Amino acid sequence: MAALRATENADLTLSYGDERWSSRLARNPATVFNGERSWRDNPLLDAGRFHRVEARLRIDTRNDVFNPWAGWYVLAEYERSTGLITEVAPTSPEVGGAVTGQSHYQRGFLDVRRYNRLGPNAALNLRGVLGGWLGGTPLPLEQRLSIDGPGTVPGFDFRSGEPPDVGTCSSGTAPPGRPAQCERVALAQLEYRNALRLSLSNGQGGARRTRFRADGAWVFFADAGRGWLVNSPGNALDIGRQSLPALSSYRTDIGGGVDFDFIGLYVAKALSAPKEPMNVFVRLRHRF
Repeated sequence: MAALRATENADLTLSYGDERWSSRLARNPATVFNGERSWRDNPLLDAGRFHRVEARLRIDTRNDVFNPWAGWYVLAEYERSTGLITEVAPTSPEVGGAVTGQSHYQRGFLDVRRYNRLGPNAALNLRGVLGGWLGGTPLPLEQRLSIDGPGTVPGFDFRSGEPPDVGTCSSGTAPPGRPAQCERVALAQLEYRNALRLSLSNGQGGARRTRFRADGAWVFFADAGRGWLVNSPGNALDIGRQSLPALSSYRTDIGGGVDFDFIGLYVAKALSAPKEPMNVFVRLRHRF
């Protein structure tokens, strides 16, 4: 690995890896709640050995890493890999997966975030993500993507979409564990934040004492995103290598909550699928 730091806010990293890939066996992790329920099956993945070359550019002009109110954050990655696949994992019907033998592919990922302070106590933050297959043979399952779960479009439950599912790109019967199968994804997020201060005091006049104080923000957000295929002609989720999905096909949601830097409580409601129930979730850091 080699790294070049151009400025205090930007760096370029070049790396080479010789990696062996295989499926992860089932585990029995500890759980705080619902211990009697079974965990989701670990999805089966392609097995083989790959030589990976990756370039990563990072630009970070945010005023604060953990609680940003202004600045840019850009992460751009390009990967070129060659390898030999010895075992192919199952995919959904008509999803073009990797094949046994030689594999060579290119993959990219771009994450752009802009933090805009509108006043002493308010900010409007934007995020856009694009990623996936750029060329070569179809991506191994290890390198595929999804738009699914609380970090993307939280108005939808994790791994809950009915086929054809634009979140994980499963069509028909999903493989065990419902692996991410999308070859490309796109995500847009908007967030408005305004300061929120809570305090608890007792006593009167000069004897008044603040017993508790918490500085945070109330948050309103909206999200839109989906994944799609590019190497599976005939599949309803295949958009083609030179096209983008129609905006009407994206998953969308809105929501809000309170965020106290170290922990946030949010509520999200799906817009593109009104029958989806409202979701409540907790995060230990900002959404982005």
